[in-house]
Amino acid sequence: MKEILAFIRPDRYTQTKEELLSRGFHAMTTKIVTGRGQCHPVLGARISPLDAFEAPDQYEMLSKKMIAIVTTDDCVDTLIDAFVTVNSRGNQGDGKIFVLPVDQSIRISTLETGAQSISDDDVVTS
Repeated sequence: MKEILAFIRPDRYTQTKEELLSRGFHAMTTKIVTGRGQCHPVLGARISPLDAFEAPDQYEMLSKKMIAIVTTDDCVDTLIDAFVTVNSRGNQGDGKIFVLPVDQSIRISTLETGAQSISDDDVVTS
C-alpha cells in the first residue's frame, strides 16, 4: 500500500476532486496548508490571511490544498496521472506529489487489515 500526498493550487481543487471521483478514488483527506517550494519568495504574493499571520516577511508562504489518499500499489500510477492531468500547467507552483509506503492499515469498525481496510466495493482498482 502507498500513501499519496499531493499539494496543489487551491483553485484546482474542485476539478482535481472531480477527476479523482471519476477514476474511482472516493476516499481522501484534505487540508488547507501554507508553505513554499524552491522558487524564490515573492513579496506581496500572499494568498491567504493565514500567511500574513504565520510567515515572517522574508519567507512568503502560499496557500495550497493538500490531498492525502492511501491506495494499493497497483493504483498508484492511475492516481498520479489524475493529479498531473488536472494540475500540470508547466509553471512553478503547479504542485508536488509524494508517494510514501504504508506498512499497515486497520479499519477500526471491522478490524479488516491491509488492502481490505482501504477498499470499497465501487472503487476502481486500476
